[in-house]
Amino acid sequence: MLRTKTLVLICATFVAFSYANQNEHNHQNHHNSNSGNSDSSSQGSIKSKLSKTSNDNTNDSSSKSSHSHSTHPSQSHTQSDSNGATHQHSHHNSQGSDSGDDDLTKGWHLQHPEKNVQYPTNAKKRSDRYQKDTDGTEHFEVHSDDKPFEQGSKTKPRTEMRNHNDYTSGKHQFSADFKVPKGTNGATIMQIFGGDRSYTKKNPHSSSFMMQVHDGDLTYYNKKQPIEKNIAGKWEHVNVIHDADKHKIDAYLNGKPVFHGKDNGNDNHYFKYGVYGQEGMSPKMEVYYKNVNIYDKKNKLFYYN
Repeated sequence: MLRTKTLVLICATFVAFSYANQNEHNHQNHHNSNSGNSDSSSQGSIKSKLSKTSNDNTNDSSSKSSHSHSTHPSQSHTQSDSNGATHQHSHHNSQGSDSGDDDLTKGWHLQHPEKNVQYPTNAKKRSDRYQKDTDGTEHFEVHSDDKPFEQGSKTKPRTEMRNHNDYTSGKHQFSADFKVPKGTNGATIMQIFGGDRSYTKKNPHSSSFMMQVHDGDLTYYNKKQPIEKNIAGKWEHVNVIHDADKHKIDAYLNGKPVFHGKDNGNDNHYFKYGVYGQEGMSPKMEVYYKNVNIYDKKNKLFYYN
């Protein structure tokens, strides 16, 4: 009986010991499992942070790339404006970019002188010989049998714009688009008035430069001195520059130099444009002008009425 009790006690002790070891083993496994999950969670957190950092860098890079891309069109736009602007005050002149007017007028002062139309006294009203369209295009017309522009004058018939940009020194420039209809002949269409009338008593000069039309060609004074051939019936752009101090005159047609010469001496000068009959004038003479601008290199101020 005693042996039996002792055996039962030993068995119970063994079972209890085994159960305790199993619990400890399970506890350790559970601890290790939690530790592994914690490490995995930490690694996941780090990976997540690295991933976030990488994403942030990618986003920053993308943002910078996008900003750079948006800046580029802006710079391109500015460059385009710069280029457009460089390309276009020739046309202020609508043909400026093609004619080179920007280069010729750069650094000059745009003036706004008073002006008036001189037209034949036999015309009942000014609009019979001069009209200005709503787009600014001016039309000048004169007939070979018209009377002078004022009583007592012995000059040939004219319909001209007299600009009051009077000067005796400095640099002055006339810039404009013009078109001479076919059939117009023997007419001055632009002039720099004023020449030294005492320069030679036998042949006094009342002008220093005349741009005339003969047989469809543009000439310096008479048809013996051509400036450009076959200009009738199409728009042209002209720049005429007068350096009164050096007595030099240069003319450009569509940006191309076509004349270089001297003026006819000191005098009170000013610009005129329109039609003024000359030797061999046709029964009807016409010219169209637009984008007319007058410049100088002095800080003088002129005003329209």
